[in-house]
Amino acid sequence: MALYEQLLGRTPADAEVDAQLEAAPDLQMLLRVIVDSPEYALRLATPREQSPPPPPARVNIHHADLAEWAHPVGAESEDGVATVGRDGYLFLTGGTNANVAQFTGRWTAPDGWLDAWATGVAKRFADLERLGARGVLLVVPDKLSILPELLHEPLEVVGPSPVRRLQDETDLPVLHPVHELLATTAEPCMRTDSHLTFEGNRALASLLADPLEAPALRDAWSGTPRAYLAAGDLGRRFAPPVVEVMRHTDPLGNARMSFDNAAEVMGVGGHIGLRQVLVNDHAPDPRTIVVFGDSYAFSGPGYQGLVFFLAQVFAEVHFVWIPFGWDPEYVRRAGAQLVVFQGAERFAGRVPRPRVDARALAEETLARKRALGIETAFGA
Repeated sequence: MALYEQLLGRTPADAEVDAQLEAAPDLQMLLRVIVDSPEYALRLATPREQSPPPPPARVNIHHADLAEWAHPVGAESEDGVATVGRDGYLFLTGGTNANVAQFTGRWTAPDGWLDAWATGVAKRFADLERLGARGVLLVVPDKLSILPELLHEPLEVVGPSPVRRLQDETDLPVLHPVHELLATTAEPCMRTDSHLTFEGNRALASLLADPLEAPALRDAWSGTPRAYLAAGDLGRRFAPPVVEVMRHTDPLGNARMSFDNAAEVMGVGGHIGLRQVLVNDHAPDPRTIVVFGDSYAFSGPGYQGLVFFLAQVFAEVHFVWIPFGWDPEYVRRAGAQLVVFQGAERFAGRVPRPRVDARALAEETLARKRALGIETAFGA
């Protein structure tokens, strides 16, 4: 059996075994029979498929002196989602939101997209006025918008991006602080992640000081973050995973958590409907703020997004994971004076639902024990 498998690459049939043992009763004779057979000669003459060579060893952290051994600039992750840029920066270039096409203006807006955005947001601000609250529409810039010069190759921009159209073709008060982030901090974006650095998030919070009439946001946190080594959401898509030195601090800072369903919602693989309430008993600003947002606002162990900095300033901060979401009844129950409609730039090509029921989304997720899709937050 071993001779057949090694020399002929197959397992013999039972009848072959019986015949061979009768014709060649010892191993030496059997070996001669196999080697002299036409089947063995054909096997020698047939090119064999060679296993692919192992991938080259790669340095998995950016360092100028080791760039020759890192993932090469322009290399894509195996799933096609991330691309290696310059200076060790990884970019989100794939996925379901066509963010490269949005950035270059090659994205085609669905019929009625602009009017739906303008009408929906205008109704929200009318609702806010009736509630006696003020709001901010915040689009967190993509790394492509902040650091386009670090992409592996220049992108030809042929038209306006969705967020640019929202700014230029409507009266919506869209805050998309690309230049402001660059002017405020030297490193606004993480290298191996699609999100902002700790300093980038601190700068983002400070930029809300004027629209929210909250001057304390200009210095929301003065502590020094701790360094740790980790792979970001883009770095984890490569083999080996690409890591960087990240910075974080206590996930709550001066606040405390009074409600948090993150473990339950994330436990079933979900995000939509996740809700947290942070309370600061010694807040410099006595107001309550509600943030309808996504991962750029979320704050947890290892990453302090916008909510962390807001919680250092306001007496009560509600975070509801619904990008660009709106639930006026939730705002009324919370007694909030301030609302932030926040979403990542790549979501601007979708039309947010006119309103959602924040509590019902979480209840549905936990009842089904299955995550709700992004369409729950967007669509007619």
